[in-house]
Amino acid sequence: IVTRDPIIASRNLQFHLNLLSELYAIWQIKLNNNKFVHTTFTSRHRICFNITVNNLPILSLDTVKYLGLNLDKRLTWQNCIKKKKINTQCSFLIFKSIILKNKFST
Repeated sequence: IVTRDPIIASRNLQFHLNLLSELYAIWQIKLNNNKFVHTTFTSRHRICFNITVNNLPILSLDTVKYLGLNLDKRLTWQNCIKKKKINTQCSFLIFKSIILKNKFST
């Protein structure tokens, strides 16, 4: 839901989540509220309003992992780049140790 007004966006999101909650109750689908995360992507400093599903609040986080990418609420990619850098350094150290073991074993 895209809008410039955060109040309208929160209301629209909450309205649609309420509709989905009604459908889940009809279909007897149980939701795991521990897996819900809410993030508002914006470049402005705005207040994030509380969002609920089945009258239980959804956790609001600054960063979320989606399709293997770590997205922060400002969409600056800093967190994603930092985690990829750490993964690359760990992989490099593992490969370096393997190469050194093979070098001295021959």
